[in-house]
Amino acid sequence: MKRYIIDAQTLRQPSFEADIEVGNELLEAMDVADISMLKVELQIAGQSVQSNKIEIHIKGNATVTLPCDRCLDDLTLNYPVEESMTVFIGSEAVPFDGYEQTVQTGDCVNLAQFIYDSIMVQMPIIKTHPIEECNQEMVARISGFTE
Repeated sequence: MKRYIIDAQTLRQPSFEADIEVGNELLEAMDVADISMLKVELQIAGQSVQSNKIEIHIKGNATVTLPCDRCLDDLTLNYPVEESMTVFIGSEAVPFDGYEQTVQTGDCVNLAQFIYDSIMVQMPIIKTHPIEECNQEMVARISGFTE
């Protein structure tokens, strides 16, 4: 999980950029079982806003394979991912809360949770094939229960 860590030296720079590829190792680290494939090409950009405040932005496109909510066959979704977080350099570390994290001077920032949350939050709520692409046998079975 080293690729998701921004070291203290990088955090001290006025700005920084990095490109990373996120894959199934992130799903394993987050103990996610219902997604069978994840691939995201991310651009990470950071900028020092104040001496103790850094804005980090991620942007990319996600490709995720998971079960269709309707027919349970594999469904591959493609969607954009874009999010920001703020890192404060302080005297006392405060864990990531979804938008902000405080680290002590000389510490690094692990972006794994932030990246995972950003990918999941921006995934469509309803994850289904177009009805004509769904497994028609399964659609016929569930239609009997809904009539």
